Amino acid sequence: PRELGFNHIPPYWSFGWHQCRYGFHNISEVEFVVRRYAEEEIPLETIWIDIDYMDKFEDFSTDPVNFPLPQVQDFLARIHENGQKMVVIVDPAIHARLGYEAFDTGVEKDIFVKNKDGDIFIGTVWPGSTAFPDWTNPDASEWWQTLLVNWQHNDLNVDGIWIDMNEAAITVMENAGQTLARERSWEVFVRLKSKNASFMRLVDMSEMHFSAHLRT
Repeated sequence: PRELGFNHIPPYWSFGWHQCRYGFHNISEVEFVVRRYAEEEIPLETIWIDIDYMDKFEDFSTDPVNFPLPQVQDFLARIHENGQKMVVIVDPAIHARLGYEAFDTGVEKDIFVKNKDGDIFIGTVWPGSTAFPDWTNPDASEWWQTLLVNWQHNDLNVDGIWIDMNEAAITVMENAGQTLARERSWEVFVRLKSKNASFMRLVDMSEMHFSAHLRT
């Protein structure tokens, strides 16, 4: 129906065999895995890389030591020549660091979810202090698309993006002495590794969104 739109048609390559895991120490390990598939004559359509490739777990970056950009670009070009694809993870959880383009432009365009006092709501995700895009803001999608397209065109011509932490989820590392500033009865802890391990919760819906004026 026109009111709902049409189903997304996935690319043909997405139906093939994909290799995905967390814990690649460097790009050489990724290359090794892809090579072993070829040696064992197992058709591999796509390789996925988790947050391991990032520099300080910041979106739109590569670790200069373990995933140096020229080496990753060379690997990507070679698998493309072989008809294979690569997908990398990108978290819509932006490191709240001045000088980081994604954060600076988000602040400039007033993209992030705010506290009740009007300050940017800061949670904790992989890079540490983190701001969250407010997708009810009509400018948020264009801001996010610009970041993605510029990164893909200028740095990594990846074939797909793996979106994670977009709930938006917050990690709470009790073993690092970090605790939630507030408790809410609706908070959902979705992971518990051990008694001292990390929890995950969702952003409090009482935080201010662009569409807050629509509330009754």
